[in-house]
Amino acid sequence: MNKMPQLYEDLAEMANSIILLWSPAGTIQYINRYGSEFFGFKLDELIGLNILGTIVPVTDSSGQKLSRVMQDVCKDPDRYIKNINENILKSGERVVIAWTNRGLVDGEGKIHQVLSVGIDITIEKKLENELISRTRRIGDAGQGQDPGIEPGLRRVEISYPSSGNGRRGAKKNVSPVRSMTRSGKT
Repeated sequence: MNKMPQLYEDLAEMANSIILLWSPAGTIQYINRYGSEFFGFKLDELIGLNILGTIVPVTDSSGQKLSRVMQDVCKDPDRYIKNINENILKSGERVVIAWTNRGLVDGEGKIHQVLSVGIDITIEKKLENELISRTRRIGDAGQGQDPGIEPGLRRVEISYPSSGNGRRGAKKNVSPVRSMTRSGKT
């Protein structure tokens, strides 16, 4: 990336996304300021280190070996154009990142680098898992308030915008939910 024109380098540094360039062997060759700070490292602290064990755990929480995933990304990046996986901060905290990956090829068509751009979706993933868990516990509540529904839950009504014909938008009842903040706490 050191050959990148100054404009592109400036854009990479201004992005609120993790921008990572790594070799097929897993060596970090570039990470933007946002990415290094997100993972809890100083700007140049990650350069030259392997992604496994620094920002990618060897195995994720479900037991999947991420070393295999990293090898697969290098072999067939088109299969991993969009990929969500668990990453790890310097503190050891696990986070969930949505990645887009692109293999960069040399003159012979061999992948010599992988460009990965990621965003943190940890909060969204936690909320999704909580919603799935609650939905399973509630079951199908049908149209009315089921007496078996967990206390504190209420039915939510969603109003859709009007279609532009002067009529008010449709309303739809959805499964009972508890009001949740961005942090996932009620």
